[in-house]
Amino acid sequence: MHTMTAPAIPVVFDDKEIAGRQGYLTHLNQYHVINLDITGFISDATRMDIPLSNVPNMIADAIYILHV
Repeated sequence: MHTMTAPAIPVVFDDKEIAGRQGYLTHLNQYHVINLDITGFISDATRMDIPLSNVPNMIADAIYILHV
């Protein structure tokens, strides 16, 4: 899991219809992006013998730690 700022987004959307709309560049890159590898949480839970029902809590805890 890692955070990244959104500068990579224009590369993804510049050739799409939305790129031609008013406000596209104004509102672009206003937020940070959090990429989560959900399968990593599932693998960790399985390896540590933690019930899969606890995975949402593991994800919430990881996100909380990022913002503290």
